[in-house]
Amino acid sequence: DNVMIAGGFTTLQSHFSALAYSTNLGQNWQVTNFPAGVSTDFVHELTGDENFYYASSSLGFLKSSNGLDWVEINEGLPFEGISMSVSKIGVFQNDLIAIINNTPAGLYRYNGTTWTLFFDENYPSYVSTDGDDLIFTADGDVIKYNEEGNINLTTDIIASTSRPFVSSNGNVFSVYKLKLYRSVDKGLSWDVVRDPSAGILVVNGESLY
Repeated sequence: DNVMIAGGFTTLQSHFSALAYSTNLGQNWQVTNFPAGVSTDFVHELTGDENFYYASSSLGFLKSSNGLDWVEINEGLPFEGISMSVSKIGVFQNDLIAIINNTPAGLYRYNGTTWTLFFDENYPSYVSTDGDDLIFTADGDVIKYNEEGNINLTTDIIASTSRPFVSSNGNVFSVYKLKLYRSVDKGLSWDVVRDPSAGILVVNGESLY
């Protein structure tokens, strides 16, 4: 309807980040929560479904049924009291999904009661959810989650875990696993042009630095 929820930096004294709530499409806001209430904490991402709103912060996760009252949902996570790096959250089959980069890193799932680690192979880096579909990238592969087993949709896609650079002559370059790859056919095939390679690229015309 007209409800909006936002998370971000604030100028309010002694607080670094807050969750806010609006009933008129953002014309007016009220602060509903300061996650953990400490200056080192901040909101990472927001998501939701027809039942709950979810927020991730550097010290865990929050859930709300109305956008006003938030409760912590960190049961089962091995990171209590540790600043967390959460790269992506989503909702899958009414469960909250999150990629956490701390050790043990992986794809975590919250079933309404507790968190479990259900994929920790090959460093998952991005997740997308749509209804009963859960697709994520992991170390060069795009994987579709299946209750009976994960399905690899692709293998060794260079650009799925690193940023590609295109030069003026149409060549595409990308660093992956400390190797510099090049494609001359718009990404259909790749060859290694430098091993090992630095991780930061700059393109200027036909020159690559």
